[in-house]
Amino acid sequence: MRTKLRRTAGALVAGSAAVALAVAMAPGAMAMGPPGTYHDSNFIPQVNNATVYRIAGSDRIATAIKAAQTKLAWGQHKVGNANFVNGCNVILARDDDFADALVSGPLADVRNAPILVNPTAALDARVAAEIGILAGQCHAPAGHGVGNGPGAQFKVTIVGGIGAISTNVVTGLHGNGFWNVERLQGIDRYATSLSVAKETVAMLKGYGIHNMNVILATGTNWPDALAAGPAATSHKGIVLLTRGTDMDADTTAYLKQIATEVWWTSAPTVYAAGGPAAAALPDAISFVGRDRYQTASMLADAFFQFLPSGNRIHNVGVASGENYADAVIAGGFMANSDGPLLLTHKSTLPDVTAAYLSSQRDWVNNAFVFGGLGVVDPGVADQVSAALFN
Repeated sequence: MRTKLRRTAGALVAGSAAVALAVAMAPGAMAMGPPGTYHDSNFIPQVNNATVYRIAGSDRIATAIKAAQTKLAWGQHKVGNANFVNGCNVILARDDDFADALVSGPLADVRNAPILVNPTAALDARVAAEIGILAGQCHAPAGHGVGNGPGAQFKVTIVGGIGAISTNVVTGLHGNGFWNVERLQGIDRYATSLSVAKETVAMLKGYGIHNMNVILATGTNWPDALAAGPAATSHKGIVLLTRGTDMDADTTAYLKQIATEVWWTSAPTVYAAGGPAAAALPDAISFVGRDRYQTASMLADAFFQFLPSGNRIHNVGVASGENYADAVIAGGFMANSDGPLLLTHKSTLPDVTAAYLSSQRDWVNNAFVFGGLGVVDPGVADQVSAALFN
């Protein structure tokens, strides 16, 4: 057994009894700095003396709600200041397909927003209730261009067109008092990814960040793009989609113009996650594993080599590599918590995933396992714990 070099008081050795299911805590705060600055502050989960946490609900909608609630803060705030700043944003994607949520992780990060999922036809009552809770936690002090009081400037951002989230959902949001609703969409998933990326880039530019990067991933499947999201946010980047092994024409054009938009002196660094994206742009710096599990681990290894850093909390996420629903939720959660998203089989932790976790065991404080027991077996959580904490 190796001796821990660093561990905070809340990070205790965890066995199977220490795996907490569906930890649900009240939403918290994100610190806002002076205009023009970007604060990707520490993510501090509210935990109960354990180090591996399962975030799970009765279905994917409930799991997304649990993920939104499993936090003390999307950042830091001044202790004792009741008017702390919450992200004041929530992202809403469809619950029965992955396409529109594929590239939402970086947007979730820059807006400090959870991702909730909803059926296409109508607003789910549970989603409406959770948005109400989040809106009630939205406070902002004077002087930052945001009004005071609960719900001031709270925004719901829908990703995808009316075929993904219908106008009936918007009507339901309005009926529940949520009038600040925007929609980011395109004629297909590739155009939608550009719409989301442009909004993310515009926000980063507003924070004074100009040296971003791009990670390409295929839009015909979900594992590579979802693992790419947290990796991109670690370097203030975006995720764009390829048409399998071919580049999308509009995406290619955007890669050529993006440097001008954000005052880069040279073109952004472009990475490719997975074989299809690497084939689509051979000049990209590629991360191609023998399967989705190794590709996700390679991204984690390249973008998340943790080291001790004051009181900073280091987090990792593990989600099913066989079911996209929980991984969509996990992508936004891990982008916000500044940690990688790794993938697992239902019944056993892949060797490549375990190897990455073991390589970071001296620095990681918390691991989040996404999805219920029907998606990720209890033994996998035990294997995560063994790789990190035993």
